[in-house]
Amino acid sequence: MGAAQKATEHGLHVALIEKDLILGGDAQFFGAYEGEQRPIEFVSQLVADISNSDQIDIFLNAEAISLGKNHTRVHSISVQKGILTSKIIDFQANNFILATGVLERLPIFAGNRLPGIIGAKEAFGLAEKFGIWQGNTSIISTNSSPATQVALLAADMGICIEKLADSRSAPKSRFFEFAKAYGISLATGTQVHSVSLDKDHQLQVQFCLASNTQKFTGDPIPVDRLIVCGGWQPDLRLWPGVGGKPKWNITTEKLQAIGEVSRVILAGSCLGLQAMTDCWNSGQNAINSMLQKDKNVVFVPTINPEYESADGQLPISNSSANSTNCYLDSGHSLTQPSLKPQTGFWKKLFSTRQKTQEDFSQTKGENTLVDVAAKVELGELPAQFAGSFAQERCGVVADLQHSTPNVDIYSTLTNDDKGKAPSYLSGRFGRKEHIVRLKLSGNFGVEVGNFVFRDHG
Repeated sequence: MGAAQKATEHGLHVALIEKDLILGGDAQFFGAYEGEQRPIEFVSQLVADISNSDQIDIFLNAEAISLGKNHTRVHSISVQKGILTSKIIDFQANNFILATGVLERLPIFAGNRLPGIIGAKEAFGLAEKFGIWQGNTSIISTNSSPATQVALLAADMGICIEKLADSRSAPKSRFFEFAKAYGISLATGTQVHSVSLDKDHQLQVQFCLASNTQKFTGDPIPVDRLIVCGGWQPDLRLWPGVGGKPKWNITTEKLQAIGEVSRVILAGSCLGLQAMTDCWNSGQNAINSMLQKDKNVVFVPTINPEYESADGQLPISNSSANSTNCYLDSGHSLTQPSLKPQTGFWKKLFSTRQKTQEDFSQTKGENTLVDVAAKVELGELPAQFAGSFAQERCGVVADLQHSTPNVDIYSTLTNDDKGKAPSYLSGRFGRKEHIVRLKLSGNFGVEVGNFVFRDHG
């Protein structure tokens, strides 16, 4: 939004492509830092300025799914006569500003994809934008301060927060003081060890010490909902498509963009920034840099760690390579840990073990950026290979066609042992769930776990 605003000052025409229902990104979730306006005020003024400009075309519910040297393909959703309609739009442009935000990382523990477990950013969006909250009791487990906002929002909705856990030993944040005012206690140095479903489909959450994941902290806690946050990974999925390279940053423990790509500039939190005004300033600078009016400006985050602790390490609690329902990401890849994580002395001793990039060339399936980041922290992928592995495996797949697929339900499977839904979907569709097998014509696919509505008209 800052880039679009600045571009109009130079007489440029802008297409502002926003994947959400409204403009503003995740400003409301990450909140205001010291000296900043409230996000709702800051964003409202930006929206007013942008909406009144005849040089900016705004596309909501539209997500860029591929990026080339002079074009981008966008998947757009609209509502026509009460029916959701999707279409593909190809944009031609001379320059692109990528401000695609961040991906939320999934803490690694047995049961981390069970129904009722959700990421903090998604839970916040459902509650803040739509007033939706599942269940009456919740637990929040995080290694990042902004996730505490979910606890505050839940308390406002009358939800009982059974536990607010933070894997960091002594975190500092303005949000924690707000939580205390709500009567929410913060348990530091603890993280989720494992989660299971009881016979009533209620979550049973077992906590452990972050410093020793074999040491439990009390009995399992029954709860309707578990909100988790494992930190943030800049969303660089479009970056490799134009020749951009990611690289593992040992300090921040994230994949970050390196180098420069002609006519493509990164801005906002996908550049590694979180503070609202930092993101806005980076957008303004992106236009100046694009027009060669202000080259090589390096943005340093203005968040003071003395008052706002940095995110902690990705919480990892799986005790074996075959932990039940343990995944590296909450998305479609369904990648599971393949090695037992090394801890303490053994992790230090074998942290420099020699592996070649060829060792990972046979990895099956598509991987996400979050998968790759988790593989590095698990010791499955050496940090020096993470960038090239991500560049090869983590591009956005954009094979959507300008047509509608023919769907043929050609068999129905009974819910026997062979045909049961996978464990991460257990209970999601009720007690009478069954599996149907779809045959799709053309180059189409659907994600595992989607609802499919058959048109009987």
